[in-house]
Amino acid sequence: MEIVFLILSVYAVAVLETALGGLIEVRHVVPDLMALVAVTWLLVTGRPRGFLAAAAVGLASDLTSAGPAGIGMAAFAVVGYGIVALRGKLDMGHPLVQLAVAWAAFAAITLGEGAAWRLTSETALAWPTLAVRAVAVANYTAAVSLPVLLVIDWRRRPRVKAMAAG
Repeated sequence: MEIVFLILSVYAVAVLETALGGLIEVRHVVPDLMALVAVTWLLVTGRPRGFLAAAAVGLASDLTSAGPAGIGMAAFAVVGYGIVALRGKLDMGHPLVQLAVAWAAFAAITLGEGAAWRLTSETALAWPTLAVRAVAVANYTAAVSLPVLLVIDWRRRPRVKAMAAG
């Protein structure tokens, strides 16, 4: 069931990014919603081979972007593998830890893609500009991911029903 939800989420995000991309742009920065789906899925499910699903989301990101195919897939896979490796070392159940890991993942994905595009001459942006762009995209995407992570945490916590003593 989780994989069906992931596929539907990727499809919905692909439609949103192509239809609303210009509307959610702030000062030439757009949140990476595909990265949001992949990283959130990795943080919530905790699957040991979840980086393969992240790579598939990266491929979907490549197919909806103007850049060459494979760069996003590789960036998503490497970052996904890093998140899977960190799972045993950090308490990934806390939303603030999830937010910090998500921010680092968003920055790494954006910087990795930008560096690959720079090395393959797909972009002529200077290295400092790529770094600033990666931080800006990570900030914006993390801001968008915060309510998502909080709602997921709220839905997963056991509900305690207070009984009136009477």
